[in-house]
Parts: sequence; structure tokens; C-alpha cells
Amino acid sequence: MKRCLTLVAVLLFAGHVAAGTQNHESEMSNPALGGISQQILSPSEFQDSLYSDELMRVPLSPAGVDTVWYNFTSDLDSWNFYSASNQVQKYWPDASCIEIWAMATVPYTFGLSQASFGGAQALRYDCNFHGYWYDACDYEWWVKSVVSASDASWNGVHRIEARVYKDFAATMYAMIGVRFAGYDTFTYYGWTGALPSNTWANIYIDEPTPGAFANVEAVSIMCGARTAVGPLYVDYVRGIKNVLEPVLEVTTDSLDWGTTTGTQTFYIENSGNASLHWNIMETCPWITEVLPLSGTVGTGSDFDKVEVQAMTLGLDYGVYLDSLVLSSDGGDTVIHCVIEKLPPWGSNCSNPFEYSIGSGSLPYTLNSFTTCGLGNYYDATCLGYYDGGEDLIIQLNVTNAINVNIKLDPKGATYTGISISNACPDYDGECIAFSTSSSSVPYSMTNVNLEVGTYYIMVDTWPSPNCIEDLDILIEASNAPPIVTNIPNQSIAEGGSFATISLDNYVSDPNNTDAEMTWTYNGNSELTVNIVARVATITAPSAIWNGSETITFRATDPGELFDQDAAVFTVIPVNNAPVVTNIPNQMIAEGSSFATINLDNYVSDPDNTDAEMTWTYSGNSDLIVNIVARVATITAPSANWNGSETITFRATDPGELFDQDAAVFTVIPVNNAPVVTNIPNQMIAEGSSFATINLDNYVSDPDNTDAEMTWTYSGNSDLIVNIVARVATITAPSANWNGSETI
Repeated sequence: MKRCLTLVAVLLFAGHVAAGTQNHESEMSNPALGGISQQILSPSEFQDSLYSDELMRVPLSPAGVDTVWYNFTSDLDSWNFYSASNQVQKYWPDASCIEIWAMATVPYTFGLSQASFGGAQALRYDCNFHGYWYDACDYEWWVKSVVSASDASWNGVHRIEARVYKDFAATMYAMIGVRFAGYDTFTYYGWTGALPSNTWANIYIDEPTPGAFANVEAVSIMCGARTAVGPLYVDYVRGIKNVLEPVLEVTTDSLDWGTTTGTQTFYIENSGNASLHWNIMETCPWITEVLPLSGTVGTGSDFDKVEVQAMTLGLDYGVYLDSLVLSSDGGDTVIHCVIEKLPPWGSNCSNPFEYSIGSGSLPYTLNSFTTCGLGNYYDATCLGYYDGGEDLIIQLNVTNAINVNIKLDPKGATYTGISISNACPDYDGECIAFSTSSSSVPYSMTNVNLEVGTYYIMVDTWPSPNCIEDLDILIEASNAPPIVTNIPNQSIAEGGSFATISLDNYVSDPNNTDAEMTWTYNGNSELTVNIVARVATITAPSAIWNGSETITFRATDPGELFDQDAAVFTVIPVNNAPVVTNIPNQMIAEGSSFATINLDNYVSDPDNTDAEMTWTYSGNSDLIVNIVARVATITAPSANWNGSETITFRATDPGELFDQDAAVFTVIPVNNAPVVTNIPNQMIAEGSSFATINLDNYVSDPDNTDAEMTWTYSGNSDLIVNIVARVATITAPSANWNGSETI
């Protein structure tokens, strides 16, 4: 079965192009090279970059390299087919098929001609192939090549490049082969993948080991395709050589001594491939020595160490900037230098003597200071005339609030002054404290309260004497009173609770801790105050109490000094519901009367009087309730009624809040006599019969039913009475009897 395979044609010339990881050769083994690479450029990029002579397409050398050029011109005689017989080579780019066979029996003609691109010349290289039989390899590649002879040497070349172009859509491949001295065939390396269409592609190989390209006699470009396709254009082939040159590198571009003197170090390095020669021009007057001033740095890891020494002796106070100029055959650079000379410690606000103090470090002694030699920087402070001499500045960092006395011992000097301020210099004249003296004895700033923060002590003199040769400063605690402030007022609704008060939050004392404070209070009359562990609890006398009281809290330190602050505690009244309770139950005999109930006796309301209560009731069905002037009267519906009902009495205040209480009212039943009435008289003619009498119709009993009645009779003498089922039958003794009887 036939199939169409990718075919390859090869153009050969004296040069070397991209290498790959696979080595396909015929008679002899060749040195292995690196992989082929492909760089894609558009036609405009290709034409506009790297060329100085557009007509001849001579590329410019990239920076730092030299090149060996093989350009295509109108002279095509220097380009030849791979062999005189124009044979086709069979090629498999597969790891299992590593041979190229010469097949002289299959001749093909390769078109080799000039082509013009923008007025310049390129080599047109036809790739006209067709498919061959499939065999053991995945693909069969058929190659044919031409060779360009050259007298140029590839020695020193580390990369070989070729620029190629195709202007059709069908798939085409390009590879590079080299022929080494002593070999008859070319070796093709790697695999580039398909070339782009309508754009230039740059393919190259790099020298895998130094000197590998020195044995190259010729370079070929191989093209291949699956079908018959158009031409491949080759613009140039070139070999790139390394140029030996040094490159200057320094480890820093600045040296900063800060406020110190001494030696700073930097290093000179060489990232190039040739020795670096350097020298330093030093112009800084305060740089006393540079070692060395010149040298040579080789390639690789070589370096030179340079030490620069600076001194500020003889310089005025200030910041100095200068430079070291470093020149070399690998470039020039500048090392920037900076140093600062400060005035003596303690002479001004920029560099004061600095100390940190707190209550735990008192007393604090600063001994054997002087103002001599420090200079007169400040002369318009709160010390007035006493700041005309030389100044001593001391910075105090206070770590916790203290109250202190600050004593100056001028040790015999007169007309001295001392001040403390939270600014430096204190030009606003608002020192925290100051003291001056014309005598030579010690004196103090007393009771100086210092919160946490930064402060500045200044010691000075009149212009005469100009300075104090020796002085001591003593900082010791003074007992300042505590300060109590901002205890908050509180307002709560009736029945609520006041927030507890952590009194530590409202007192400060520079000499004592919170735990050393003793707290007392006064001003309350009904509110209760309880202080435990410096936490105050204020309680109303009852849940319904309202009103306002001012309570003063006093903190006293161990030295009996104190301060106090007052707060107002207000309970806002609210409408409390009335309380109704203990309305008594009542029990009476049938026919008796319930006792009246004075409802005022059973209600209480902290906000309203009894007369302001509105009373209602519920729960009764037969009993009658009447409330007049807050007195309740309960009446049975009849004298014979008995039973029990629960009546709930509700008291409502003007604010619509209410309470209620229930009482049980019971009427105990008694046995009432039945009432017999209106049994009618009867009159009949002799021989007739009296009407029967249904006695149920003539009796009533509140306690019993008709059936419970037992009927008897009396008064008759002749008439006969018979009562059955409460029906009376009266019969004459004979049909001829007449007369009248009352029964």
C-alpha cells in the first residue's frame, strides 16, 4: 500500500547551522551537537533589523560578537549539489532509523536560482518531491542537497545561524547539517518543527563544547515536505564568534560612613571574558586613603578588594558628599561617598545626652558633666539672661509618670540656670519648669510633674562665666498629690443598677501606684456606696427608689495628700404597676349578706394614691358586684341562692399598669320549707265526682323537687281522700251524700 510521505531536500554550503539531539549519519560517526532552535521574525523585522547594506543584506554584528558571513549573491557557481550525480538521499528522523542512504538510481533536479526581496538577493531553493513507499520507519524522508565551498574558517565560531523563508501554506520543514573534516557525508541534528508561512525564520545551533566547530568543512540546509511544495528561500548563513572584552562590575555604588569614621570596603569584579584594568581617581578631601588605587581583575571568580578610609578631623559640623571616579577598559562608574560630622554629645538638640528614667529608677544622678566646649547654640529660651553661655542638652525619656525635684550642683560656678521643657530648643519661653541662681550652691526645680514622654534639660550660664567646668544633676522623687478627675455621672431608670466604678481609671499620682491610694466618699444619704479593691459599687435603697445624689470620691496617697472628684448619680422614676393582694375569701349561709370590701386595704402603688386606682371585676355570673368609692358590695341574686363564685378584682393606675387578685365568695345552702298554696275549692252536684288534684302544681320548694315531696291530708270526716303519685282523688261516701268538708 502506498502513502504520501514527508520529503526533505538539503542545501549545503561551507558553514554550520542548528544542531539537535539525534545524530543521523551514514558511513562514519560524527561529533554530537546541541539542539536546533527556531526563531520567528516577520518579514519587516527581518529586513529592518541587523542590516547596514539592504541591497547586499549584510547583517550588522550584535554587540559583543564578531561574525563570519556567508552571503548569497548572483554568483551561484559557488553553490553545488551534494554530489555530481545529483542523487537523492533517503532520511529517517527517528531514533530507530539513524542512517542516510545514497541512492544514485533516483535522480531529481533541484531548482537553484536567485530571488529578489525588496531589492536584495536571496537563494531560491526548490523542494519538489513526491511520496515513496512506506517501510520500517514511521516516515521516509528523501533529501537532496547542494554544497557551497568556502575558504573561511569556523574556528572560534560558537553559533551558526541561517535565515529561511517560505511563502506558501503547505507544511515544510528545515534542518541544518554539518560535514566535519575527514567525513564524506553530512550529519543532521534535531528537529525544528514546521516552518511558518510568509515570514522569516532564524534557525541556529550552538557549539556544545569549545572548539567543536573548528573541524566543520561545510554546512547544509535540508528542506522536506509531505507533498510537492514551493521553494525555500535562504537569505544568509553566518557563524558568530565571541569577542574578548572585559565588563566592569562593582558591589556597591555608594559608601556611607554615617556619623563614624574609619574604613569602608567594596569589590571590583569582571563579568567579561578578558582581563579588566582599572584605576581610581580620589578627590574627596576627607578620604585619607584608598588602597589600592589601580589593579587588574581576571575572568571567572577573580576580584579586587578596595578599602577606603575617611576622617572628619578639621571639618566643620555637617554632611559631606563626594565621589570616587572608577575608570576601566570595561566601563566607568562613580562611587558616591557620604559622611556626617556631628557636634559634641550634649551640645545641641540634634545629639543630646539621652537617658530613660521612671519611678523605679529614682533617685537618678548625672555626675561630672560640663558645658565647656559645647558651644552656645541657644540664647532665647525661658532662662532669659542665664542662657548666654555654652549649653548642655540632656534628653530624658520618661517611662511612667513621675513627680520629681531636679537639683543642679554647679560646683562653685555662679550665675547658672537649669530648665526642663518638652520641646528642644524651647524658643516659645514656656518651659515646664526652670530655676536660676547667682550663687555657687546647689538649687532645684521642685515638684516637677512629668507624664510619659520625652523632655529636655538645658543647663546654661550668663555670658560670664561662659561655661560650667563641672556639674552634677540629681533627679529625685517629690511627693505630689494625686489627681482625681472625670469620674462620670451616671443616670439609670428606676429598678436598674449603676455601673461599678474602677477608681484606678480616674486617679494619677507621679509618686505612688494605684494600689497605694486610699479611697473614701461622702455626700450620699440614701444611696449605698461600697468600695472594695478600689472598685466602687453604688446601690439604690430599693427597686422603686428614684432621685439624685452627688457623691464625692477622695483618693489619699501615703503622704496624706489627696484629691477628689464628684459625680452625680440619678435614678429616673418609672411607672410601677400597682400590687393587689390578699383580698379575703368570704363564706355565708343562704339568706345572709357578704361583708363589704374596702379595696384600698388590698392595693399598694409606689407612684399613685389609692384614690387614683380604677377598680374593675370579673368572674361572677350570679352574684352581683357593685363598687362605689373603692368599696365592693357582693349580693346573692335571691335569699334562697346558694353556691360559690370566684371574683377577680383589678386595680389599674393612670399609666394603664395594673394588678389583680381573686377571692372566692360562697353561699352555704339551708333547708327551706316548701310552700303549698292555691289548691282550689271544688263544688259538685250530688252524685257527681270531684276533679283530681295534681298537687305538684300547688307546691314550691327552693331546696327540693316535686318528687321529693311527701303529701298527707287531714280535716275530712266523710269524704274519702286518696293520694297516688302526688295526685289527690276526693270521693263522696255515697251517691246521695251531700255536704261540705275542708281538707
